[in-house]
Amino acid sequence: MASNQTPNYGLSQWKRTDQVRMEDFNADNAKIDAAIQAVDRRVEGKADVSAVDRLNQTVSQQVGALAGKGNCQISTISYVGNGRFGQNAPCSLSFPKLPKLVLVFASNGYPLFLMPPSTSAAVDGRGVTVSWGERSVSWYSTTSEGIQLNISGITYHGLVLMEWS
Repeated sequence: MASNQTPNYGLSQWKRTDQVRMEDFNADNAKIDAAIQAVDRRVEGKADVSAVDRLNQTVSQQVGALAGKGNCQISTISYVGNGRFGQNAPCSLSFPKLPKLVLVFASNGYPLFLMPPSTSAAVDGRGVTVSWGERSVSWYSTTSEGIQLNISGITYHGLVLMEWS
């Protein structure tokens, strides 16, 4: 049995004369696992600096394009992910008017900017295929449900600029 413990997590520290026991290692691993999980939960849902920088850069790039769109109606959207992704499982949103810009945000800070008539977009630098209807948009990723912004049980929020008329 360890005669000393670390000050923060009470992990075993042995002296040469201590008996080393498997139970001590297992207890230490359980403490480490719980501490890492607690950190993961605190970090989950927070955008890292590079994600925020990419968001700022993308918004800046879209300002010029939006200037030519005229007056728009602003609306918010939300949906809950179902965990599916790929060409046969696209995400889809419908609107009462013609959308001019759709912004979807994930809890991890990754944004998805969709502006007709573009047929592609990127999330965290990875490609998303986009399709437009007169009053709808759909998109999919062949990479993952996270890149498609469709992780099961996660609520996604967004902003839509629609034709004013």
